[in-house]
Amino acid sequence: MNKSFDINLVMNKLREKKKIFRDENDFRQELDDTIRDMYDNSRVKIEYPAPFNSKKGIDIVVKINDDYYPIELKYKRKHFKGIADNVEYDLPYDSAQTENSYRIVEDIERIEKFKDNEPKFKKGYTLFLTNDLSYLNEPRENSQYKDFSVHQGNILNGTLTWAEGSSKLEDKKFNSPIILKGTYTMNWKEYSNLDSENGKFMYLINEINR
Repeated sequence: MNKSFDINLVMNKLREKKKIFRDENDFRQELDDTIRDMYDNSRVKIEYPAPFNSKKGIDIVVKINDDYYPIELKYKRKHFKGIADNVEYDLPYDSAQTENSYRIVEDIERIEKFKDNEPKFKKGYTLFLTNDLSYLNEPRENSQYKDFSVHQGNILNGTLTWAEGSSKLEDKKFNSPIILKGTYTMNWKEYSNLDSENGKFMYLINEINR
């Protein structure tokens, strides 16, 4: 029986089971199943009401004894057509990398808010899986989303905003600054490599501690 939850161990196990996912729901369901298999003393809740806003759901909350482990996940795809594990896939392209980068960083802020509002919080995670390797690359110096870049080795902390003059400053969905209390270094790892065009998948985990 596994007692202490660790998303890194879960991802290692998931990699052995499945190399690719059709969409974010598929990814979340397989992650859910893997957690239940590995931690038989756990309860896993999907779209758990956020303690800081009951109208918003946390993708997954793992409960082990009296400890809560919230997880926010994202899965963004670049077009891939091929066969993996004897299953044919035809993944569409998820564009809007700048907006997606904002949402990925916003997930960290959401888990920090969960921590601040849930006494049973033990540890939290954000998890981003993609075969769009442009996310790993450092943006141009004058990029409007530079503060929200998740490129390899970037360090995120403090108040993050769009560059001055960005059209996103007028967009109600994205114009709020993101304020991070912790400091997070982007450290990407390989998930799978299907040895075909856009067949390399990478994942990024950020850990939020009590």
